[in-house]
Amino acid sequence: MDALEGIRFGGSASDPAPPATEPDAWAFAALLDAGRAAGPFDSIVRVAPDALGRVEEVGDNTSFHSAVVNKIATDARAAGAAVVTEVPLRPVNGGPGPRVDLVMQLPGQPLTFMDVKTGERPRNTPLQEVWYQTIPVGGHLTSDDPRIRQFGLTPGEPFPPSQFEYWVQKDASSDPLVGIWRPKLTAPNSDVP
Repeated sequence: MDALEGIRFGGSASDPAPPATEPDAWAFAALLDAGRAAGPFDSIVRVAPDALGRVEEVGDNTSFHSAVVNKIATDARAAGAAVVTEVPLRPVNGGPGPRVDLVMQLPGQPLTFMDVKTGERPRNTPLQEVWYQTIPVGGHLTSDDPRIRQFGLTPGEPFPPSQFEYWVQKDASSDPLVGIWRPKLTAPNSDVP
């Protein structure tokens, strides 16, 4: 979501300069690890510390992850976005698919899928590794969840090319980084089923 974009690190989108501070360096490494399957992000941005306000420390990583997802959803709705959380996805040709943390859309903006990564060593699941990279291309994934109708989508129909974002934040004392893949017209990886 463009409203969340903050300071872009130096360098090109495919070779951004790493940040100098310890928490940022951790988030940068985690972000690059999360996005390694599909190649370079179109951009990597730092979310300004006051953009969403702080999510308080809430105990274990699962609780912190849920708190971050809920905070992003609440703030996106307050900005006028349609938001659905915990959306099950599936390949259009059948088989299992991943679950994405958020699907959002501001009026006049592209449909945006977001996965939040928190904790010491956030990793993609095997299904996320395969399928998230297809979201910017469109046509590979769908959802049977009726809540997607609020985006003008029909459950079971392929998603159009859409924006995908990873939100990476180690803990409540860390500033998040967001890696963004914008909608594309060609596949980012020829190995995609």
